Amino acid sequence: MSFSVKVDKQSIPQLLHGIEDVSNYMLPSFQRRFLWDEDDILKLLDSIKNGYPVGNVILWKKPEGVEIEEIDPLSKPLIRTVKENASSTYFVIDGQQRLTALLLAFNGWRITRGEEEISRSPISYEPNSGRFYKGTTRGKDFSTILRGIVYNDYKALQEIMNEFSEEAYTKVEKVATAFKNYEIPIYVIETAGINENIINMLVEAFIRVNKYGERIKSLELVLSYIAGRVSGKAKENIIQLFNYYEKSFDLDLQPLIRYSLAVSNVRQSGISSTSPSKMSKLVRDYRDQITETLVERYNEVKKGFDITYQFVKNILGITSAEILPSQITLVPLSVFFYGQKIESVNQLSKSEMKDIENWLVLVNFTTYYTSKTDSKLQKDINILRKASKFPYNELIKNINDYHGRTIIKEADIRRGMEINAIKRPGKPYLFLLYMLLVKNGADDWTGIRINVRSWKDLSTHHIFPRDYLLDNKDKLEYEDEDELEKLINNISNITKIEKSKNIEIDGKPPKEYLKELDATALNKHMIPGDESLYDIDHYDEFMEKRIQLILNNVKKHYSDIFSS
Repeated sequence: MSFSVKVDKQSIPQLLHGIEDVSNYMLPSFQRRFLWDEDDILKLLDSIKNGYPVGNVILWKKPEGVEIEEIDPLSKPLIRTVKENASSTYFVIDGQQRLTALLLAFNGWRITRGEEEISRSPISYEPNSGRFYKGTTRGKDFSTILRGIVYNDYKALQEIMNEFSEEAYTKVEKVATAFKNYEIPIYVIETAGINENIINMLVEAFIRVNKYGERIKSLELVLSYIAGRVSGKAKENIIQLFNYYEKSFDLDLQPLIRYSLAVSNVRQSGISSTSPSKMSKLVRDYRDQITETLVERYNEVKKGFDITYQFVKNILGITSAEILPSQITLVPLSVFFYGQKIESVNQLSKSEMKDIENWLVLVNFTTYYTSKTDSKLQKDINILRKASKFPYNELIKNINDYHGRTIIKEADIRRGMEINAIKRPGKPYLFLLYMLLVKNGADDWTGIRINVRSWKDLSTHHIFPRDYLLDNKDKLEYEDEDELEKLINNISNITKIEKSKNIEIDGKPPKEYLKELDATALNKHMIPGDESLYDIDHYDEFMEKRIQLILNNVKKHYSDIFSS
């Protein structure tokens, strides 16, 4: 089949017009969720304002005569619903986060995606400082600015002109014009049809085109294609299960597919090869087995995953799979609960619950399944199938056999002071911090406990606010911008609180807003109570005191897997 890649540039208004009014833009199953928070959106807006590159958008044009369901039955539209008379249909392979952020910015920070509503708190622009801010306490809602100046919305334009002086309006108009003229590279891949060879070519093309950016989850692309190869009731059941857990628990496709194969007695070996031909052969060879599992034993299969969900949510306080550095860690647990035919988490003893928690924290913090995923997972599944109770010691031996870490050391946690914890490499640290907050019974600073708050309603809060540190960066010691980002975003300076409370605090100095919290609240968030540390001149000392409190809490709650 023919295969071609066309490269074009489109201005932001042109691109959004195509998305909203002309074509269908579909999100494959591995791209369905919008993960960015207000900080991510703010950085994107700031980059566009300054003319910095923001990455490519990679699209695959749906071949004529091929239905969406044939390509990926788990896909969904980028915005609103599928247009019946669309000129073309594109699958968004890379760029979903940026496109959704721009759609929000031009649509009052709220859009619909099928039956789902996606919203974020407003971001404002203040022309005198030339900076974007979260919330509306400083500057003007930037969505109003964009709609007024870029889209010529009369009401929005009048609102802007009435609010700003002539000088300020000129500055605002300059920024809005930068957005109007900013061009984004668009890669459009076209094929004459769809088969395993085409998927192979797509995977390779996506990796090559995007090798300097975030790597395409090529395995997820293959799995989304493979999900469509199972037919009939089996396909309906896997779609139903995935839709439910994606909506209620932010689940990715990979752990669910891996779990379904594991309980169908299909080995994990080779799943990560990213070869659709091999994967398709695997599905063909085991089609009857997989179908029988997902149809005749579907209730048992679902129950195994249901118990995992109940355990991590109700016992551990993990309200979203997004909290986990590796969602793969849900697979062994689900296989165990499935094999044990457990009906309720109450059937587990307290010691067994603690063993499961220790194992889950350990393998997530150390990102155990990142390398040699298939073989490690299969070895653990083999152990779990034979176990009469959770085989903690045997699983630890498996980790030892692969030379993995079986203990979290003080040095491991201190390394979080040198890592940007809000970026992907820092996810294990953010996970551990969240687990400690839950164990401490910490609330979100509005009186609601962290573990009953929806993950999307929590923000990563900088104790020394980001804007406060940037305004005083001349008092910080750093060599470059990357080091400054680590100083701001390291594990010692962040916690999790309710989103609107985070925006309300904004750039206030810590000594101004922390006095509103009592000693108990500070202690549960592992924040030093010594007010003399809340000054920028004592930032290094504050971070050292905070990391020590974090270490003390790891020792308190996870002594079995921690060594100082």
